[in-house]
Amino acid sequence: ALRAGQVPVKGGWRIYSSGPGILINQIVSNFLGLRLSYDDVVLDPVLPKQLDGLHFAFAIGGKPVTLIYSIARDAPASVQSVNINGIEMGFRRDPNPYRTGGVRIPREDFFPRLNDGKNHILISLA
Repeated sequence: ALRAGQVPVKGGWRIYSSGPGILINQIVSNFLGLRLSYDDVVLDPVLPKQLDGLHFAFAIGGKPVTLIYSIARDAPASVQSVNINGIEMGFRRDPNPYRTGGVRIPREDFFPRLNDGKNHILISLA
């Protein structure tokens, strides 16, 4: 409803620095695990098995993407593979002292795999 303009809101920095913007950032960055960090794209979702098959439509670098989460076991499941438009991506694992860390894909490897049309990113967790 917000995106369709059916809900009146004030625009500008207030949206991004207040509750709704902070909440959306927390969901995307920490729950769905999608972040840009320096020269990498980080994927570090923390999702329960009940959300297996979840589709999340978003834009990364101005390109439309649908992230699809395949979750084989309950949390703490970790990323086992990342497939962008049918291409298996290499990655390096982030260190994490409390659980298996997320993965980093260099931007120079990630963004060339995206096209201007539909993009599917399959994230497999186990």
